[in-house]
Amino acid sequence: MLMANVDGTKMDDSEVYETLRQVIQNCILTEGFNVEDLASFDFELLFLHLRAKSISETVALNYVCTNEVDGAPCNQPLELNIDISKITVQRPDKDDRKVFFTDTLGVIMNYPNVTTIKKIPQFLTSRSDTLNEGAFALITECIGFVFDGEKIHDAREVPKEEMEDFVEHLSTQDYEKILTFFTKIPSVRARVEKACSKCGFSHVVEVEGLTSFFD
Repeated sequence: MLMANVDGTKMDDSEVYETLRQVIQNCILTEGFNVEDLASFDFELLFLHLRAKSISETVALNYVCTNEVDGAPCNQPLELNIDISKITVQRPDKDDRKVFFTDTLGVIMNYPNVTTIKKIPQFLTSRSDTLNEGAFALITECIGFVFDGEKIHDAREVPKEEMEDFVEHLSTQDYEKILTFFTKIPSVRARVEKACSKCGFSHVVEVEGLTSFFD
C-alpha cells in the first residue's frame, strides 16, 4: 500500500519520498518544524509511529518458508505480524562518523537527512541499490567536514565541483571506508520469529528500512 498510487500503479522513488514528506509535514504542528531537517532514520521512525496511531499498530508481511523438506523447499506462506508502535531506531554502539584515510587525514560524515533523500530518493526504498549505483552522489552529499591534522574544512563552504573532485580522486580503499559508514548508520529494524505451520521450522526474520515494513 505504501508503494502504490491510487490507481494501483507502483510509485517511483520520488513519489514515495514526496508522499511521506507531505504526510509528516502536515501532521506535525510544532512551529518551525521542517521535515527536511530530519535524519533519514528519524524520518522513517516518525512515519511508522504516525501510521500506528492513525491506521493500525500492526502490519502484516507475507513471507514464504524456504526450509528444505526432503530436498525441496517447503514454500508454505507465512504471515508476520509486527507491532510498529514498538519499533525503535537501532543505533551503533559508537559514533563512527569520523572516517580516517591516514593518521591525520579524513572526513566527518553527516547522516543522510530528508534533504539527501529528496536528491537521492532511491536511498529511501533501496539502500543497497543506492550504494551500488548512487554512491558517488550520496558520499558527496553527506561529507560534513574534511580534516587534515589541525585544519578542518566545512564542506558547506566548498564549491560542489571541488567536493565532487575530492570524492572522485579518493583511493579505492578510502572510498570503501566511507561506504562502510553507510552500512552502519542507524535504522528502523524489527526482529521477528515465526514457526512454519507446515514443517515446523523456526524462522528469524530481520526487517529493516521503512519500505520493508509494507508489502
